[in-house]
Amino acid sequence: MIEDGVPEVLQAERLGHTLPGIRGVYSHVSDAMRTELKAKLQRRWEEALRERLLLSATSPVPLLNELLETAQQKKRRPELKAVSA
Repeated sequence: MIEDGVPEVLQAERLGHTLPGIRGVYSHVSDAMRTELKAKLQRRWEEALRERLLLSATSPVPLLNELLETAQQKKRRPELKAVSA
C-alpha cells in the first residue's frame, strides 16, 4: 500500500490498527479513499494473474485454474474502450 501512495490512516484501517496521537484523532478515511484503494488493489490482482499466466496457463489448484482461464479469455478478446468524439 505504501508503494501505491495509500494514506497512512487507510493503511491502518485496512490492517485493523489505529493511528496513535493527534493523527488518530484528526485523520479520517473517506469513501473516495476506499474506492481508490479498491481500484489499486484490483489492478495489482489483475497484473499478478497476467504474470502467473506467463509461467503456465494452467494450475492444479481448481480456483486458480478457473481464474487463469478467465484471464486467458480476456487476453484473447480485450475489452473495447469508448472513444469520445
